[in-house]
Amino acid sequence: GVTALVATHDPQLLALADRVLELRDGHILTTG
Repeated sequence: GVTALVATHDPQLLALADRVLELRDGHILTTG
């Protein structure tokens, strides 16, 4: 398998992800 970590604000790239973590002030807010 392959793991890739991408930091972006682009909703089109987020739509391609299997899982999205939202970070704010160094803390995970949501997972999906």
